[in-house]
Formats: sequence, structure tokens, C-alpha cells
Amino acid sequence: MRAFFAALLVCLTVLATGNVAPADVGAKTGHPRIWLTPERLTRLQDRRSRNTTRRQKVVTRANAGDVVAQALMYQVAGDTAKADSAISWVPPRTATSRCTIP
Repeated sequence: MRAFFAALLVCLTVLATGNVAPADVGAKTGHPRIWLTPERLTRLQDRRSRNTTRRQKVVTRANAGDVVAQALMYQVAGDTAKADSAISWVPPRTATSRCTIP
């Protein structure tokens, strides 16, 4: 369930930034349009193990409250505390609320 909310959070953040083409964020243009592919996840896990500068920047942003960085840290490292923090940012769904994507 955490993985679903983390992925949803990333998608909603991208959608909230305005009119963004899939290619602009590195998403595949074919179906399914997935940003965090198994290949990318493997590369990110490799960067994590080598503690690269880019990885350190993501950690800094996640620790500062960046929900996208927190969701990414959950996906890459399985950090459930970061997933919980990112999920807490998502407003609760009520029986009358609907999430519509333009």
C-alpha cells in the first residue's frame, strides 16, 4: 500500500506542476507510461550504494520535507519512515471527494 501511495504522490506532484509532457520527466511515451522502471530503480539503488553526490542531494531534500524525494527514497531504499512522511502529506479521501485528472 505504501508503494501505491508513494507512486501516486509522485504522479500527483508531476501533474500539479502544470502541462508536463511525459518525455519532459523521462517517462516512456509508450504504454504503460512508467517513470520508475526496473532499470532506473536498479541505477538508483547503485547510486545509493555508492553514496553519490546526487544521492546525497536527494537525502537532503527528503530530510527537508520534499515529499517527492521522500517517496523516491522509499522506492529505492525501502525507507518506510520516509514513505509514512510522504503519505501524511496526501489529504485524506472522504466519501464525497473525487480525484480528477484533467
